[in-house]
Amino acid sequence: MKKLLSLVLILAVVFVFSAATPIKKITSNTSVTTVSSDKAVTEDIAKVTKNVMKARFENMLNNNYVYDTDFESHKLIIENSILALLDKGADGEISQSLVLGFIADMYGLQVNPDAAKYDFAPASEGKFVILPRGYTEYNHTVTDVFEDEGGFTVMSDVLIMTHDGEEYTTTAKTVFVPNMGSSFGYNIISSNIF
Repeated sequence: MKKLLSLVLILAVVFVFSAATPIKKITSNTSVTTVSSDKAVTEDIAKVTKNVMKARFENMLNNNYVYDTDFESHKLIIENSILALLDKGADGEISQSLVLGFIADMYGLQVNPDAAKYDFAPASEGKFVILPRGYTEYNHTVTDVFEDEGGFTVMSDVLIMTHDGEEYTTTAKTVFVPNMGSSFGYNIISSNIF
């Protein structure tokens, strides 16, 4: 995903720079004048960069199931992160290393895997059990991105689809911080639904 976004950004920059080549204009007295479009190039690059960042944030939000006070509990972080990876599970279990890697990439956290061990549902070595339960799905559309000291605050409209079939739209406020060690390039450090 990171490579694809990088390739799109590079192609966009190449396209913008080729479109920004100075244009020669012949005036009535046959002298040649160069028309500069540096401002347009700068604005186009800023727009492409903002759109790429917005798409990355929206992708992360649509894979996030950790909200509000969930960030305070290793157990809830693990259980809710498993929801983002359900398609990777087999026979009611999922790889611990996959889940812990996802948590490190998405949230920048190292959590205690013992927090999600259950006497009533033991898992195989190196696995977490996938608890059978209903869960809520979230579909975000980023509306605003604000650069803050040390990161970004992202406002989004979120369609919430509960496990019992109810749907409603509300607003979410999520704080992202850069992390070059993450495959996403950022970590979510808080996300609150209003």
